[in-house]
Amino acid sequence: MKIKTAFIVFLIFPTALFAGAGWTGVAQDIEAALKDALKSYELGDSEKAMEEVADAYFGIFEAEDANMEIAVRQSLSLKRATSLERAFTGVRKMMHEKAPLKEVKEKTLDLAAEIEKAADELNRKGITTGHRR
Repeated sequence: MKIKTAFIVFLIFPTALFAGAGWTGVAQDIEAALKDALKSYELGDSEKAMEEVADAYFGIFEAEDANMEIAVRQSLSLKRATSLERAFTGVRKMMHEKAPLKEVKEKTLDLAAEIEKAADELNRKGITTGHRR
């Protein structure tokens, strides 16, 4: 009996781990892209930094293979999706206006934290993604 139970847990547990990691992987990719943007901004290349934020938004957050924006809107709330979208826009605007690095960094890291929270919530709700790492 113990062997059967262990076998069943072995079969189920990796699946649960993969399902839980789906949105976490998307959030990690977005965070990495945002940190790259911060590095560019810190080096004085605000144009490149703004492009990198746009890439994080369009290329990851709204990417066809996962589309976190749609998942957030449908499974969490329209308000939450709109808030995240506005945060991406806010970071780009700050970079365009050449705001102090400290302020841009704070706003960018806040955005990454909010993305991570949304990913955790989507994982807990069992919302799946086709995102491949």
